[in-house]
Amino acid sequence: ARGIAKGEARGEARCIAKGEARGEARGIAKGEARGIAKGEAAATSSLIIRYMKKHNVSGSEAMDALDIPESERDMYYSMISE
Repeated sequence: ARGIAKGEARGEARCIAKGEARGEARGIAKGEARGIAKGEAAATSSLIIRYMKKHNVSGSEAMDALDIPESERDMYYSMISE
């Protein structure tokens, strides 16, 4: 009975450790992906602003010239108007 209890406890501890490690890895990956996406968005909004100033054009014209997808433009409008 003692051996069984020890084995069960060890198995449970290993499963918990594996689950925690997997969860941590997933969390890190999600965090990295979010950080990369935020960095890319910040760089793109900076590029739009520089283009607007250099060529004396509107945000819409700059985004047209830079081939910014229509689906992303609302996000960039809010970023460049801050």
